[in-house]
Parts: sequence; structure tokens; C-alpha cells
Amino acid sequence: MGFASPTFKGRFVDPKSLDPGDRTAVNYNLDLSYYRARSIFDHIFDTEKLKYPYQKKLLSLVKVSGRSFLSEDIKGRGLASGMSQREFCDKYDCKKSQRVIIKFDLDDK
Repeated sequence: MGFASPTFKGRFVDPKSLDPGDRTAVNYNLDLSYYRARSIFDHIFDTEKLKYPYQKKLLSLVKVSGRSFLSEDIKGRGLASGMSQREFCDKYDCKKSQRVIIKFDLDDK
């Protein structure tokens, strides 16, 4: 699952806003987060780069998705609209938001 920081073109973006400019930002970051996760997927299933047991079996079990910054729970986000990107990222660590999470469901069903 890929994530992106809640900024676009130098400013904080409120993910709850329906303003067309903010929607453009959310869509851009949603695509960015998907491609971030997709690049990890491409790497771990590239048999020229990696070979490991159960690689073929795991391929059908993988789901790749992007969440942009929509699932982030950042306190004070509503107050951030008055901040610059730099102020927001200094306070809430935007680099940490730019990540991929790999989850394993080990439930034997």
C-alpha cells in the first residue's frame, strides 16, 4: 500500500476539500502513491533481480494499492491550511508520509 505526503505544488492540501484545485492535488498524490507501491511490486517479482522460494505462488496473493494521504491521521490537519508546505512538513514530517507498507495476512483459511 503506497502513501504520499499531503502537499502539492508547495502547499498543504485538505483531503476533505471538494474544491477542484484540491481534487487535482488529491488525484495526483493518489496516482503517485499507487506508482510508489507498484514499483516495489515490480521489484520483488522481477526474477532477473530476485529469486526466492514461493515467488510464483505469492504473485497471485498480492494486492497493490495507493492511498495518497487519505488514510493519514494527522492531528491539527484542519489548521494546516494557513501553513506553507515547509512549515507543515517541518511539523508533521512529510518524508515519513512518503512510504510503502507491505502487509501479510497469515490467516490459514
